Amino acid sequence: MQRHDYIWTDFRSPYGGYPADRNRIARAGEPEPWEEAAYEAVRTLTIEVARSIRPGMLCRDVYDTYKKFWAEAKLPQPYGLVSRIGHGGGLDVTEPPSLSATDLTIIVPGMVLHLEPKLELEGAVFQFE
Repeated sequence: MQRHDYIWTDFRSPYGGYPADRNRIARAGEPEPWEEAAYEAVRTLTIEVARSIRPGMLCRDVYDTYKKFWAEAKLPQPYGLVSRIGHGGGLDVTEPPSLSATDLTIIVPGMVLHLEPKLELEGAVFQFE
């Protein structure tokens, strides 16, 4: 790795015999102030979205909440190769529902949801799952 390089990984991590989807980011060297600000903004947004989820919401409601928080944080365009910000988990690492603008699944108690909004900016990666 060179100074300022980022490593991003998305992997399985078993918990209680079930696969859990996790990601981690790392950076070589001290971060620049803009990187610290982006890190904090995406992390805070992810936590706020998680705290907003309630039984009875639709998955698209979660996605709409994420879009609102993203705009309020004045973050640049999010990672655009995926049309969702998360998914369900269970016996497989990635299962329905999809936390997307079009998923009408109702969230019920006991669901396992993985939130993972992602920002890629100037070679940096910011994502928390």
